[in-house]
Amino acid sequence: MVELTWDTITRWESDEESMSFCFQYNRSDKPARWVKVYTPFHAYLADCFDRIMEERKWEDSGD
Repeated sequence: MVELTWDTITRWESDEESMSFCFQYNRSDKPARWVKVYTPFHAYLADCFDRIMEERKWEDSGD
């Protein structure tokens, strides 16, 4: 089992052609790793990640 936290996620993208959502996360003492999820909701997941990361910036800046 892998436990991910939002601060370890570095990149994400939606792939229309393969109908997948991918994200990259950092691992301590290991290279970063990509996860690919095949789903018809790939664009929605990308939007969710965008929004979550935007709101995390608000928390960091104190707004």
